[in-house]
Amino acid sequence: MHNSRFPSTLIWMLVMGLMLAVAAHADVTIQVISVKGRVEYRNGPSGDWEKVYRGARLRRNAFVRTHEEAEVVLKIGTRGVVTVHEMSTIIISSMNGSDAEPQSKLNLLVGKIWARWKKPEETDGEDAASMEITTPAAVASVRGTTYYVESDELTKNCRVGVWEGEVAVGSRQVRGAKSVKAGFEILVLYNEQLIDPRKMEIERIKREQEFNKQIETLGLAGLFGRGVAEVNEVLVNETENTIKDAAAAKRGEEQVRKDFETLKVALAKLYADTGFMPGKGFNKAAGAKSLRCLVANDDGRGKEIDGWAGPYMDTDFKDPFGKEYAVYQKRIGSNSMMVLVSLGLDGVISNDDIEKPYSENAVKRDAEDLK
Repeated sequence: MHNSRFPSTLIWMLVMGLMLAVAAHADVTIQVISVKGRVEYRNGPSGDWEKVYRGARLRRNAFVRTHEEAEVVLKIGTRGVVTVHEMSTIIISSMNGSDAEPQSKLNLLVGKIWARWKKPEETDGEDAASMEITTPAAVASVRGTTYYVESDELTKNCRVGVWEGEVAVGSRQVRGAKSVKAGFEILVLYNEQLIDPRKMEIERIKREQEFNKQIETLGLAGLFGRGVAEVNEVLVNETENTIKDAAAAKRGEEQVRKDFETLKVALAKLYADTGFMPGKGFNKAAGAKSLRCLVANDDGRGKEIDGWAGPYMDTDFKDPFGKEYAVYQKRIGSNSMMVLVSLGLDGVISNDDIEKPYSENAVKRDAEDLK
């Protein structure tokens, strides 16, 4: 005699297993948190555009566009917030995983978005959550940061700036990738090699504070693991400090440019007496040794310079950031150049160093004028 309970038990187990599997692979919730002005969507590349309302949930493959003076704020699972600004169009390309660990892909066709993505939790397991934003020119990939992406409709060029954390940016047309850190941005030119990131302008730095206030006002600050007041205070302080650093760097750069002119006069005097141009065989890291010839009869390697009649300066020639100026030589085209260097606010060799080339011909002309 068959056990009549077996089939029903088996069916129940299969149903429960199916329900768990469906739950585990359920679509990530993409909720509209705020709408300003005229915002529309459609489910796919064709069909009628429909008005977007607050509280609506969007599907993967949905197109969203904003009109003039409009914007929409989206919440992605429990990990991300994206603000789509005016005159922008995005595609929700892919949303896999779960609300807790979404793997999201957005395609910014044109316009500007701000995004904040919660950092992975410090757990024993692997956190699969990630966000990828593509444009016609670039791909920006993150696992936890605050940043902006802009795409120009005419040129297809893209700009990615990082307020907090770090973003990996690659070109969609040319091989290569760059890491963009907080306080920097990168301009990705369509179908051209990637250029180095550069320091963010103060006005763009200030936009982070606007984004933080928007997140707080919408009650989303707690999404990122801290209370609203705490998050706001920390992020406002971070923004203010970054703005202060940028302002200090700008003031310092202005002084550096003036100091370079003073150094050029001293180098011309040195050349008029000795015919010596410092910096040969030196790089940025060691170039400060070569420049000491202006205050001591030393070529940077411990040898005296014939005809030296200095000192040619009565200062230790520190830059406004407390570091020594340096000089090294390189060829630019057919010209031999001395390059004066300040390592800037951070004091390390990087792509934001301040440099001033001084050609051998210009040194000779200035030396003749001093005779």
